[in-house]
Parts: sequence; C-alpha cells; structure tokens
Amino acid sequence: ELGSALVDHLDAIRGFIRQVRREITARTAITPWMRYMEIEIVEELLVRLHPRSCLEWGAGFSTLCFPESLDREATWLAVEHDHEWAIKVDTMNERPNVRIQHVAANHDPWSDKHGDGAYSDLADYVDYPTAFAPFDFVLVDGRARADCLERALELAAKTGVVVLHDAQRPYYHDALAAYEHQAWFRFYDVRASGHKDRALWIGSTGVPIEKVLDVPRHHRIWRLYGVVSALRIWRLYDALRALLKGRAR
Repeated sequence: ELGSALVDHLDAIRGFIRQVRREITARTAITPWMRYMEIEIVEELLVRLHPRSCLEWGAGFSTLCFPESLDREATWLAVEHDHEWAIKVDTMNERPNVRIQHVAANHDPWSDKHGDGAYSDLADYVDYPTAFAPFDFVLVDGRARADCLERALELAAKTGVVVLHDAQRPYYHDALAAYEHQAWFRFYDVRASGHKDRALWIGSTGVPIEKVLDVPRHHRIWRLYGVVSALRIWRLYDALRALLKGRAR
C-alpha cells in the first residue's frame, strides 16, 4: 500500500510538472481560458468518451482547442450571445466540424442580481441547441449557466457528460442536484485577487464519472496545487517555471 501511495503521489507531481510545462510552452499560443489542470480533465473526457456531438455554451479559445481531441467525424457546436466575439472566434476557426452560432440576447442588461443573465434575458440562447440534440458532451461556460445546466438535462444523451466551468459560484448549485453522477474538483487560489475558490464540476444522468475520467488521479493533482497555494510556496513553482522556460528556449 505504501508503494502504491508513493507511485500515486509521484504521478501527481509529474502531472503538476507537465501542466507547468504546458503553461510555459503554450504561453503565446491559443489556449482555453482555464487552468491547465482543468484543460487536462476536459481533454481526457473527450478522448475517453469519443463523443460524436458536442455542445458548448459560450464560445472562446476552448472552441478552437478542445475539438483537437475529437474523432474526425465528431461535431462541435458553440453558442455565443456576443456578436462581435462570435465573429472573432469564427474567423479564427479552421475546422469544418466546428460551428460557432451567434444567438442574440432577448434582453440586455441582464435582469438577475448575479450579472450572469436570467432565462428571460437569454431564452433563445439557452434553447437554441434543442434542435440538434442529443449531445454526448456539453460544456457550460457562458451566460445563464444555471439555466443551461437545466436545459442540458434534456439535451445530453443518457451516457453524455456535462462540464461546468467556474462551478464555485453557489448560484449554479441548485441546478446540479438532478444529475445522478457527479465529480467535483476544487482549488483555493491564494494568488488570485481576493483569494478565490476555483472549481470544476462534471455530471451525468447515466454514466459514473469514474468510467470516463481518472478521478482519483486528478484529485491528487488538484490537492497538490492546493498544498502549494496554501503553504504559499509559490517561489518553488516560479523557480520550476523559470527552469522549464529556460529549457524551452
């Protein structure tokens, strides 16, 4: 058991180092607006799920990057409420199996107290993907996320998986209870302004998350980030980044 635990911790450290390396080597590249420990979870899900149809609420660099992990015949639909941003992402997209669809808001400014957008503000945006369901993979990373999570219950295939970015926001949590299978990944970031919690949530109505993701391994990597942050030993992190950056030159 001790040997197995040691192997597990070494694997977590290797994962941590690999993600630091990715941060450095990809600094000038287009990458999703996520931490690399979040990116690796999404990439692993896509590789292991082999989804044929994917949905993303909230287009961005994730729209350009994550489809790299898909099979050739798979499709990716990104729904975006901001017209100028949708055009920009669409201009950058080079994949014929990726579609960025602009759906204008029904009401602006948003009427909810959180500034996320209520269903009445974004009903067309939330409902647009209905005609293209079912989806094997859903990424909720845009506006009206609580409403998108509720709609995803209807749009995701029985064996589909739903991912919520920025899951630390409590006003999303009521919408999560309907998912039978769930996995949480949490990290307390003392370097962020205001010392913010960070969280990624994964849910499904029909498939245990452990069947499509190495949950224990990713938990160990997230805990390692948490230890580094809690102990405020970012000098080690920065030194490692500097070392890897020197090798990358």
